[in-house]
Amino acid sequence: GNDDDEFTPPDNRITAMKLLPADNVLVQTGEDKRVRLWDTRNLELVHVYPIKQYIQTCCDVNTTGTCIVTGSNGFNGAGCELTLWDLRNKQIICELRGHEQGVSSAKFLSNSNVVVSGSKDSMIKSLGCKQKTMFF
Repeated sequence: GNDDDEFTPPDNRITAMKLLPADNVLVQTGEDKRVRLWDTRNLELVHVYPIKQYIQTCCDVNTTGTCIVTGSNGFNGAGCELTLWDLRNKQIICELRGHEQGVSSAKFLSNSNVVVSGSKDSMIKSLGCKQKTMFF
């Protein structure tokens, strides 16, 4: 392809991406334990959230475009968490634990603030973002 269309990501393996087309923002998680926001118009990095202790394995954004959820790798209950990130204030809202193995997927349900997550512990769990609690 054309060199202008090529993009070199940070020196890590990207684990997930989610596009917010209305805001021209791409959310990216990676093995470097960070969550990044990229401007899709010029492919420039616009924000990096604080580093987490474990690899961020997946991500999703709610339908209003105000909240990110990421899942973490881990084992024996350590690091097997979901993190809610505020897109407006660029900070962590909360961390939710409940899985025993690494979280492999997390998804906001349509038109709600409920997240469903799947883990290597073979469990599917849901959480309410406003309540900041995990439902089993």
